[in-house]
Amino acid sequence: ANVEEYRREAVIEGGKANITDSITSKIDGEVVFNLLTVAEPKLIGKGRLEVCGKVVEFDKGLEFSFDSPDCTWEETTSLPSQWGIEKFYRIRLRATLKAHEERIFKLTVNK
Repeated sequence: ANVEEYRREAVIEGGKANITDSITSKIDGEVVFNLLTVAEPKLIGKGRLEVCGKVVEFDKGLEFSFDSPDCTWEETTSLPSQWGIEKFYRIRLRATLKAHEERIFKLTVNK
């Protein structure tokens, strides 16, 4: 993974979930945060999306994309039956990293 250091802090306060990730990579590279949801996400602005009626705010330096993974893949076959769904979505937030440079990424889910 070429990760030199990784720290995560998660705090739920006042109806919000705040997640802060601190990452230092050993080499120049990329970090990808994957979030799974049963509802299709909708980008509502730079660094803001809506999913399941909640507003999710993330660092504007993260590149947003999403897809609906194939539920026949080995790593996804159990999700539909466990979640009682036919389809799910994977939100991907990406950023580039420089070797030995600490980057901090924040994500907030509002009620």
